[in-house]
Amino acid sequence: VVRVMSTLAQDTSAPLAQIRREAATLLEEMGHRFSGIVLNCVGALVKKVFRRIVSEVTVHRDNMSALKRLSDSKKPLLIVPSHRSYLDFILVTWLLHSYNITTPIIAAGQDFMSMKVVGSLLRRCGAFFIRRSFGKDKLYWALFTEYTQSLVVRGEAPLEFFIEGTRSRTGKSLQPKLGMLTVCLEPYFDSRVSDISICPITLSYEKTVEEHLHILELMGIPKPCESTSGLIQARHILNNSYGAVDVRVGAPMSVKEMARGKVDRKARSLTPRSVSVPASPSERTFVRDLAHSIITQQQSNSVVFPCAVLATMLLQYVQDGQWSVPIRQIEREVIWSCDLLIKLGCHLRWDNTTSRLDLMVGMLSPVVSIDSGMVVVDQSPPGSEFLRDRGIEAQCYSLIRYENPNEVKTHTEIFVWHIIA
Repeated sequence: VVRVMSTLAQDTSAPLAQIRREAATLLEEMGHRFSGIVLNCVGALVKKVFRRIVSEVTVHRDNMSALKRLSDSKKPLLIVPSHRSYLDFILVTWLLHSYNITTPIIAAGQDFMSMKVVGSLLRRCGAFFIRRSFGKDKLYWALFTEYTQSLVVRGEAPLEFFIEGTRSRTGKSLQPKLGMLTVCLEPYFDSRVSDISICPITLSYEKTVEEHLHILELMGIPKPCESTSGLIQARHILNNSYGAVDVRVGAPMSVKEMARGKVDRKARSLTPRSVSVPASPSERTFVRDLAHSIITQQQSNSVVFPCAVLATMLLQYVQDGQWSVPIRQIEREVIWSCDLLIKLGCHLRWDNTTSRLDLMVGMLSPVVSIDSGMVVVDQSPPGSEFLRDRGIEAQCYSLIRYENPNEVKTHTEIFVWHIIA
């Protein structure tokens, strides 16, 4: 950072003291100010909200003890959840806090910082704010790199970020963004730390609270800016039910083990830190492969809810011009499809709550309803036809193969799509 400030002072003929003040302002804007008291208060509020809007949150404890051991060891730990909803980082922080695991420091978009009150609360709950893009701002890039890497090297708390960069509007995994992961792995490449552990977490929602917004965005309507007034206007979600949430902690990944024989750290370790060393081809390849490994583990732990299967079946009828299906017929098709998914190795959430057809239909309302022994898809006016189909497709995220180059597809998804199509 000192080298970058000196270079900027020479290039711009600005006083070094002025650039130092600018750097201090940027750090003040970026940094977190964690407070345990604020976290406990916000956690109590979050618990009440979740009890009101979701039927249950299921946490699979298979790797939770391993995550706790890594967190307690105070060694570098990256927590990488899937990103489907604004609730993701709130839910992860709340769950880790509930399991007495060190609260992670969260990389959040600068959009949230401008939200009055909310931005301050997030900062005190462990969020630090970064710009969506840095452009050619060398000072900001240097400060961001040093700040992030200092969090990794000290290892006082896990560092949490979303490798997809943004929420998936369809529920499909997006291609990973490599910038944040590259910055976090650099301390390992230049031998400042002996190892870094990475723990992927998969969050599966029966229905996301932003489903309507996602549909509008899929239609090309721009995403509304995050604001406190917008959050207040969205308070109606407290009167709705969004079904179940499934949380699965993946097996921790050791960067040291995965990089063995793939990355040579000797060249970097012999270079002074004051000298900027670009990532080597082997390092770039390793980061890309590691990012896809994280996405793959998130996908392997994702859960299919029966309401998504029902939506897929109904979508086939709608495309054939049939707007209502007998209950017994659609039940047989849903059960057959669920059996197929289980044989394909999918994690299917099938229990007394999610397997009830009336509750599945409830997750698809108001587009889908039950009337006189038939499951009926609402025939909206022609202008809303595209919206109606998107409303059903939003529930098909676990099954439908989208022709989008930015979305990662799995063999299971492709196979199922060809069967039902």
